[in-house]
Amino acid sequence: MSARSVLRGYAGEIQWNEPMSRHTSLGIGGPAEAMVFPTRCGELIELVKRSEAEGVSLFPLGAGSNLLVRDGGLPGIVVNLTRFSGCRDQGADRIYAEAGMGYPRLSLRAQAQGLSGLEFAVGIPGTVGGAVVMNAGIPGAETKDLLEELTVVGKGGDLLVIPAASIPFGYRSSDLPWGLVIGALFRLRPSSPEVIEERARILLLRRRETQPLSFPNVGSVFKNPPGDYAGRLIELAGLKGVQRGGAQIAERHANFIVNRGGSCASDVLELIDLARRSVLDRFGVTLETEVRVVGKEAEN
Repeated sequence: MSARSVLRGYAGEIQWNEPMSRHTSLGIGGPAEAMVFPTRCGELIELVKRSEAEGVSLFPLGAGSNLLVRDGGLPGIVVNLTRFSGCRDQGADRIYAEAGMGYPRLSLRAQAQGLSGLEFAVGIPGTVGGAVVMNAGIPGAETKDLLEELTVVGKGGDLLVIPAASIPFGYRSSDLPWGLVIGALFRLRPSSPEVIEERARILLLRRRETQPLSFPNVGSVFKNPPGDYAGRLIELAGLKGVQRGGAQIAERHANFIVNRGGSCASDVLELIDLARRSVLDRFGVTLETEVRVVGKEAEN
């Protein structure tokens, strides 16, 4: 079956053969067979039911900030969740945020309310849903530490509320049951807005000083190996500034690959493979990718 059969009669917005380069922070990626932009939970439930019945895959998408889509694009249906972007207070120290809300925006919302814990999120250019799935964070602070529960559209279109304590989270990873995360409840700590603002300012300044923000990038390419830093190892392997096509291992931080213009996914993948092989050969360390690589290769 095809995406067209699933989406026949779908009332929401549909984009066919939509370039994923328009929806990833790296500005790279072949076309999605179909992309939909749901605005209501009922639309998502119906999509899950139809896709399961037709055997067509659904791929949830937020800001695309930790995503590399191969040049052949994505088959099936990409579910763009960026219009699920609301939030509401739940008691004095809890905020429920929808999956498509920007993580920095949620951080600022918490700051204005005198709620601490999300200061690190001010510099993470993704959405709440992506941050939950990837357990986004910085050294000493991770998303999982603040989560109380998740709202998910699961198999069969069931709407589930899952306690965060029941989910195994790892370093930049989670073992969620299949489903579309549509929201998360965060439990935070009361503090002075001025103190929170200063913490966030320092973290954001550190990010601007150490990361290559002048060019499109996908964030950290590799997870840090235990007791070390991927960027340090790649730099010691002499790879800073190495370029393939329009993609380059960043000169400012070697665990970043930037798109200097006109790059394609195959350029980035070549640099990822080069970095992994070089670090393994020189230091005996196997680097594990943090960036999520999806899609199919371009046809010759």
